[in-house]
Parts: sequence; C-alpha cells; structure tokens
Amino acid sequence: MRSKDGISALFQPNSLAVVGASADPTKWGNTLCRRLLSTGYRRKFYPINPTASKILGHRAYPSILNVPGGVDQAVVITKVSTVPQIVDECIAKRVKVICIITSGFGEIGEKGRLQQKEMVKKVRAAGLRLVGPNCMGTFSCQARLNTTNFAEIPAGDIAVVAQSGNIAGSLITSVLQNPGVAVGFSHIVTLGNQADLEFHDCLSYLREDQKTKAIILYIEGIKNGRAFVEEAKKTTRTKPIIALKAGSTSAGSRAAFSHTGSMAGDDQIYDAAFERSGIVRVKDFPDLLPTAEALVRCPPIAGKRIAILTDGGGHGTLAADAAETYGLELPVLPGSVQREFQPLIAMGSARNPIDMDGADWSAVTLPIAEGCLRARSIDGLLITGGLGWFSGWFGTDTSKIENEMAHRIGRLVKRYGKPIILQSDYANNQFEALRVLRRMGVPVYESPSMAAHCFWMLAEYNRLRTAGGISKIPPRIKSKTAGMISSHTGKSTALLETEVMGVLDEYEIPTPKHALATSPQEAKTLGEGIGFPLAMKVVSPEISHKSDAGCVKLNVGSGEVESVYEEVVANAKAYNPKADVKGVMVYEMMPKGLEMAIGMVRKPPFGSFLMVGLGGIFIEALRDVQFIMIPANSREVRERMERLKAYPILRGLRGMKPINMDAVAVLAERVSQLAAENPGISQIDLNPVLAYDDRAVAVDARIMLENT
Repeated sequence: MRSKDGISALFQPNSLAVVGASADPTKWGNTLCRRLLSTGYRRKFYPINPTASKILGHRAYPSILNVPGGVDQAVVITKVSTVPQIVDECIAKRVKVICIITSGFGEIGEKGRLQQKEMVKKVRAAGLRLVGPNCMGTFSCQARLNTTNFAEIPAGDIAVVAQSGNIAGSLITSVLQNPGVAVGFSHIVTLGNQADLEFHDCLSYLREDQKTKAIILYIEGIKNGRAFVEEAKKTTRTKPIIALKAGSTSAGSRAAFSHTGSMAGDDQIYDAAFERSGIVRVKDFPDLLPTAEALVRCPPIAGKRIAILTDGGGHGTLAADAAETYGLELPVLPGSVQREFQPLIAMGSARNPIDMDGADWSAVTLPIAEGCLRARSIDGLLITGGLGWFSGWFGTDTSKIENEMAHRIGRLVKRYGKPIILQSDYANNQFEALRVLRRMGVPVYESPSMAAHCFWMLAEYNRLRTAGGISKIPPRIKSKTAGMISSHTGKSTALLETEVMGVLDEYEIPTPKHALATSPQEAKTLGEGIGFPLAMKVVSPEISHKSDAGCVKLNVGSGEVESVYEEVVANAKAYNPKADVKGVMVYEMMPKGLEMAIGMVRKPPFGSFLMVGLGGIFIEALRDVQFIMIPANSREVRERMERLKAYPILRGLRGMKPINMDAVAVLAERVSQLAAENPGISQIDLNPVLAYDDRAVAVDARIMLENT
C-alpha cells in the first residue's frame, strides 16, 4: 500500500525539480520555471538540464540523480522518447510524485498505452505516485505553486480537479474575464490520462484542506468507481462537490441482454453514482462557477421554497418560470404577510412573486425582504431587477442609497440564516453595491435563470447532504441460489426460467403461482391446482425470445391445456430443431395491473445498479426509469419512484386506483439484495412487475450471469 506522502507532495512540495528546464527564454522549460518563481514559490527548486549550469539564477543539474537531498515532486516536460528513462531516474531518486506534462502516451495509440502502462507499473511497485501523462500541471495557492499554462490564477477557496487542462484553463479565464465573479482557486490539478493518480486520491486530500470550501470536478471517465464514490461521500458531508461529466450523449453502451441493460446509459449511471456520493451535477460548463459560488457563499438552505422579490413584472416572471422548471416551490405567502406588504406596493402583487412595480424601491425593498425571510414557509429569497445601478434608470446618483441597502441586505442573511441571491442586470459590472453583497454572502447573477438554477443547486446539495444513509438489510444469502450460479460456470450465461423462479422464491420476490410440467397431462393436473386461466411458456436454453417463437400462450382454459402444451412444444422444435425442451411452465394468469419494471445491471466502473420505472411495452418508448446504486433500500426506491414522469399515474389518475408503491419498493429492495449477495449475476430483468393497490408481482423475469 502506497503512502499518502505523494498526494501531499503534489499540493505542498517542499522541494521541486523541473526536468526539461531551459535557459532559453523562448522555450517552455524556461517559461514554466519563470512562472513558478514569479508566483512566489520559495521552497527548494532544482532545474534539470543536461547542458546548462544555471537557470534563472538557480544551479542546474544534468539529472535528477545529481540533486543533493530528496525531491518531493518532479515536473517532466521533455520529449516523449526521454520520459520513460526520466521516470526510472525519479524512481531511483525516490521522488514522491512525478507530474508528467508531456503528451504522446495512452491518448495516441497502442504503443503509447504500453509505455504508459509500464511506467505506472514501475511507479506503483516503488510506492510512488504519477500525475498524467498529458496534463497541464498543478496550482496550489497556499504553497505558491504554479506549474500550469497560466501566469495569473485568482486565489480563492474553490479547488478544481480536471481531466482536461483546457477546461481548467477555461475556468481560470472565466474568472479573469469577469471581475464581478467573487471566486478564486485554492488548488488546481489536471489529471490528464489519469494513468495513476485518480479523482478519489485528490478528494482524500482536499477534504481535509481548510483552505478549500468547495470542489469542482471535470470528468471524462472514472476508473475506480467504488473508491471514487466512497471518497466523494465522505467529502460531501462537509463541503460540496460540483461535477461536470462530459460525454453524456455517448452511444457506446454495449448491446444488452435485457430491457434493464438497454436503459442503462452512461449518463444515467453517472447520475446514480453522483446521487449516492452526494455530488451536485451540472450539465453545462457555464453553470460550474456560479453553482460553486452559491454553495460556498450562501448559508445552507432548509428546503426548496423560495420567495421572489422583483422591481418589475418581467424579471419576476422569468425567475418564477425558471424556478418552477428546476423544481423549486413558490408558495403563496400567508395572508398576514400579504396584508403587511400590500400598503407598501399598492400597484403590485404581494402573493409571490412580490412585485414592487410603481413603489419606492429604496423604501420598500428591505421591509419586504425581511418579511419574506421571517416567514416560516420561505427557505430563501431571490431578488431580481436593477439593483446595482439604479442611477442608470433614474438619472440621479443612487449609489449611496444602494450601498447602504446592500449592507443591510447582507446583514439579513446573517440574522435569519437563510440564503439570498440577487439577479441584477449589472452583475458583470464592478459597482460597489454588488461588491458589498458578494462580500457579505449574497451571490449576484445576471440571468434570472442562473439565479434560480443556483437556488436549486443549494436545495439539491441540502437534500443530498441530509439524506439518510443506506440502512443495513439483514443478509438473505441462499445456498440454492449460490449453488445454481456456480453450476453455470463455463456454461450458458442465462438462467432457465425454472431456475429464475427458484431464485426469486428464495429471495421472497412475489411471483404468480407456477410449476413446471413435463407432459400435457401433468400440465392439466398442475393447472387445476393453480387455477384457470393459465399462462404457459416453453422452457428451453436455446430459446430466449419465446414470444417470437410462438412459445407463449395466455388465458389458457382448462379444456385446452393439453393441446396448448403440445402446440408450444411443436413451435419450439420448428423454431429451433436442436432446442432442448425441458418442459412448459404453467403460471397463474394475473389480473390486469399497472406494468412496472424492476431490474439490475452491472456497469463499470461503479458496479451494480438497481432500475425501477414504468414497464411493459412502454419501457423502450418512454424510457421513464430511475437508477440507484446498489445496495439500495426501499426508502430510496420509494423516493426515486416519485421522480418518475409517470408518478401521477402511480398515485392514481382519473379514477385509476393508486398502486401500492411500498410493495413495489420492497420488491425492488429484494432485487438489490439478490444482486449484492450474488456478484455472479450480471443482469436481472423483471418486466412486467404488475403493481396493484395491495401488492406487486413479478410476472416475467430473466437473469443473466457473468460470462466466466
């Protein structure tokens, strides 16, 4: 097991060598060294160059092996052909972390991948760490460390871990070009090819860093999914993580055996992993910094009920539309509060949004804002309009009034402990009132939509942070199921229907009454015990699509059981003459119910996921499903069912009976447990699960095993 010294040496190196340093001011090796020194790095610095004796006033060494004493970090910027030997020398020198900026390895082809793999193998064997290759370097405000492409990086309390140097650079540029943004960076690390050092390694350090208040992740792919989730979960208990995952429209998912597999796209899997981790996810780059700013500056929000205070109808309407689109609630203010406000805004509305149109903004904004925050039904306040430069509206200097108002609005945040966000048309300007608000914990955004989005992110982080943990579920490990799975090693990867029913029975997953018949006469006898009408299905390892083969019959009456048995067996033989027919399953014919789908799929790099959603013929067309990382309990499942677009149908729509969602959730929990306790299972597909007002029953089921 490797020491954490390498992670500390990445962010806080007491000694640093630049391999590829140059005395030529036109070379990158000189620029990087100048940037490092101009940032204020005052710890031990060793330029490495085989021909130079001195670089920027510092003694140069021909090899890192010639450096006196130890080296915490080596930054490598030499030609790709020289890098493997330099890594060997760093290992011999016991350099704690090697940061390879040079590109030309795993990202370009097989030869590069093999070289990269060999370097990582050696580094890991030595107990050291490697960042990159193909990265942009590192920035640490506290250590005054900057080995990136950027000469100026605004200091602050947001850390960035990105696979792309370009994205990290774009974040830096966004702050530099928008002086109104009240954010800066504590640390920036770019992982490049993520050959050794991964996201979870950085999270373990940044979680403990007192200078970091929030963490931004730019993710293209994660290698060690379970380690990432565990480290992220520990981190988000105390500080927020905001993630942007690229490649969300990838169509590269492998062909799936079941409906569950075909539903489980890369994007949904990352959504479920982020949910379990407590990470708030943004969908677009422009959302990253505003979201981080809100989560750092604002006090925690207790719920998702906000009031909107606007100085004109248009801003308020746009903000209200955006708020409801994101899922925020705009409760109508209590009558007592409306009566308090109405004399102040005779021409406006006091319901919510509160419209100050026509009123004296300088006289009414503060009492209305305070009244909103005082209301128990309100968790936060969004103020929209022109605050910041009312001088431009009225033609007189209002800056003194606005500056005082900004101070008083800021004090309201501290007094009531509720977040206030301002939308101002002048957010990108450096007016003093807006600077005051930002200093006092009131973020300012130009767009009503962005302001509403940031309120939603506050609510999401609160929900994720305060969600109950996964409760322990008593083990149900069953010898029959485990034995059945092990008996398939090296054989078919799909369980027979008789085996599937045995597994579901062991895990107490409700199914229709069923039995296997091996003759027409036995089918009739079993049917009489089960009760008519019946459903009948051929059992054969060679026939997976039974309906296509004419091997499924429904609503079979007592007088036709024997002939139907012979018919479906004959259809099986016609469909595949080599089919080994084990018999025919006879099932209780279930009454009509709402068709749900419950399933499980294993998806690298995170492991297994539970799926729940609308089933039957609608699953492929509507794709109305939710994924939950396993293990999952019934409480989690119940909460996710409420996010389905079909949720109104589940509750009972236009005279329909509501289904028993608790019964569906318990059934799904047992599927989760089945998957968790039997890692040999790769996919489970229960579709349909018929949901009634008193129970839920898995009517059709398939289980696929890992292809070992």
